[in-house]
Amino acid sequence: MASRAADSAHRPAMALNKAGRLPTRDIPMRYATGERPPGNGHRGTATGERPPGNGHRGTATGVAGLLLRLEWGNTMDVVATHCIWGAYGFWLPNDPRGSGSGFVGSYAIWEAGGDATLVQTSRSLADREHDSNLRLAGKAALKKPAIRFNDAQIDAIGEGFAAAVAIGHYNLHACAIMPDHVHVVLGHPPGLASKIVAHLKSFGTKAINRRSLNPYATLQGRDGQRVWADRFRHVFLTAADVPRCVEYVRDNPVKIGLPQQNWSFVRPWIG
Repeated sequence: MASRAADSAHRPAMALNKAGRLPTRDIPMRYATGERPPGNGHRGTATGERPPGNGHRGTATGVAGLLLRLEWGNTMDVVATHCIWGAYGFWLPNDPRGSGSGFVGSYAIWEAGGDATLVQTSRSLADREHDSNLRLAGKAALKKPAIRFNDAQIDAIGEGFAAAVAIGHYNLHACAIMPDHVHVVLGHPPGLASKIVAHLKSFGTKAINRRSLNPYATLQGRDGQRVWADRFRHVFLTAADVPRCVEYVRDNPVKIGLPQQNWSFVRPWIG
C-alpha cells in the first residue's frame, strides 16, 4: 500500500469540496464506471446536458411526464438507454485513472488515495496508465472489501433480474453481469430508468441472499449487506446506436476471458 504518513500531519481533518465546505456524507461512485460505451454521449440531467432532438416526449404530462423527460431525454429520437452500475467498491472517487466525483467523502479513502480525480472527458478511462498501488490502497481503505462476484453469484443475480423483468415487463435488449459491475440496455419502459435499475438491484440482492451467497452475509444490518454502489450511469441511445451498444454489452464478459452470457429475459432488438 502506498504510504502517505509523511505528510498526513499537515493535511486537514477532512477533504473539502469545491465550495470549501466539509462533505456531509460518504458519496460512492458517481457515474464513473471508467468505460465509454457506444451511444450519443448524453447522460440526461445527471450532467446538465440536454440530448438532441425536437424537445418532445410523446403525450406524457404533469410530474410523471417531466420525470420521464428528465431521465429518457426530451427527444423522440431516443429509443433506449444504456445503464451501468457498479458493485460496492468498483470505482472510487479518487481512482488515479480519473473519476466523476468532485470530492472524497470518506477520510480513510482520501488519506489512502488522495483527492478526488474529477475529469471532464468522454473517453474511456479503464485502460489509462496509472499507479495501480495507489488505486488498490484506496480500495483497501473501504469499510468492507470491494466485491468480485463469482459464477454462482452471477447466476443468482441473473435469476433475480429475470424475476424483476417478469414483474415489470421491461424490455432488456442486452445484459452483462460482470464480476464488479453490470451493463443493461433498456428499451423505453413503462417507468423511470432509475426505478427499473433499483428494481433489478433489489431482486438481484434478494436472489443471492436466498441462495446464501451474499459476500457480506456476516455483516450486521441492511446497509452492511448491500452489494451495490448507490449511483448508476445512463447513456441515451438512438435507433442507430442500439445494435452497436448491444454488441458492446454482449462482448463485455468475453473481453476479460469469461463466456458470453445468454440470459432468458433479454429480448432481441428489432429496429
